[in-house]
Formats: sequence, structure tokens, C-alpha cells
Amino acid sequence: MPIYPPRDNAIKKKQELEYAGFQLFLAVSKGEISDQLQKLVENFRNANLGLLKVELHLSFTQHLSIEVDNVKIQKLQTKVKYWEDITHESIIENHKTDYFSNYQKWLKY
Repeated sequence: MPIYPPRDNAIKKKQELEYAGFQLFLAVSKGEISDQLQKLVENFRNANLGLLKVELHLSFTQHLSIEVDNVKIQKLQTKVKYWEDITHESIIENHKTDYFSNYQKWLKY
């Protein structure tokens, strides 16, 4: 029997996404070379996909006894498809534009 009960949310995946986003933010702001930047972009994409897949899995397991929320599942599947198909350049550009809305909290560190 495990010491800790299983989680019913995606805390670890959210932390991984925040960390990958922060690393990508630092690399973009420093103007890193493309090989390192591509690796960080791929880590950021994988973190997004991991979080979305966990949320999708949780939405299935939490709604086993009641009717599955099809709209939420469709939205999650659409986001997964988006993150699978987006190019590295688009991720970098979106990350640059989201700087002011998402990463102001990192300026205090």
C-alpha cells in the first residue's frame, strides 16, 4: 500500500510545464543558438502534451460513474492535436508574445 494516496490533479505536470516555459523564456531572451533553442522548444511542447494528456485521462476517470463531459474532452483533444502539429517557430513566436501575460511573475526571482 502506498504511503501517499494517488493524486486527482496534475500538479507535477503543471510544475514541469512552468519550468519548461521558464527555460524557454530565458533562452529566447538571451538569444540562444538554434540547437539549444530547438531542444527547449521540444521540451516545452512535450510538457504541454503531457499536461493535456493527464487532464484528458483525469476527465475520463473522474466521470466514470456519471456521464462524460464530451465538450471538455473535445476541447482537450483539440488542444492535443494543436500541440502535436504546431511548428517550433510558431511556439517561439507565441512564447515571445505571451511574455507579458504569463511571465511577469518570474521577474521577481
